[in-house]
Amino acid sequence: IFFNCFPKEQKTKKMCLCNSDPVQDDPRANFQREWETGMVCAPCCHPLACLCSLPLPCMSCYLRHKALEGDYDKYKCCQGYVCSCITEKCCCCTKCCPCVWSTAETCICFPCAISGTRMYMMDERQIKSDACDNRIIRCANILQCCACICNIIACIASFFCLPHCCNELVCLLQVVATLFSLLTMCCMSVQVCVEIDRHPTATSYGPNTDYVISQQPK
Repeated sequence: IFFNCFPKEQKTKKMCLCNSDPVQDDPRANFQREWETGMVCAPCCHPLACLCSLPLPCMSCYLRHKALEGDYDKYKCCQGYVCSCITEKCCCCTKCCPCVWSTAETCICFPCAISGTRMYMMDERQIKSDACDNRIIRCANILQCCACICNIIACIASFFCLPHCCNELVCLLQVVATLFSLLTMCCMSVQVCVEIDRHPTATSYGPNTDYVISQQPK
């Protein structure tokens, strides 16, 4: 999975399992900035944040607070990136007590919370998608889809006396998919944390401020 993740000069090479190309019509494809660290190297850059990100969902609340620079007037559920048709209807509620909603969002749907923060950072600071990050995220998605499909097949096949060992294999695949997804979320959290530590605001990237935008792409 992590083949060709470390050498930057080789990032354009193809990978046999997961493609690294950005999605079609990706609004971030033409951004100029890069992450301070890729997801695969993030835990080594900030080990403490890595240890805190999984057992402590409040880490996601902290990162959202830092990403918004403390301005909760900008807060939206998942920052509007996940199921926007539903989250937009919650705006009237989130404006009343955004801190409470941010905590609830993290506890109920941690993956969507950290993904929303990460995408908000990319749009706010014009950070382009990283090829190795794309591979890791797509691999996590593929594993979850495979686990879901296998669970459905196992449920159907149980009516036809499916051998017990097959159920164990399905459970093993589900565990692997879950663990890989959790590690992916952990890497996302640390990647955002490192970026915020080194650049607390969108205007703190030094003299080159040409890439700062005033409006997120739709």
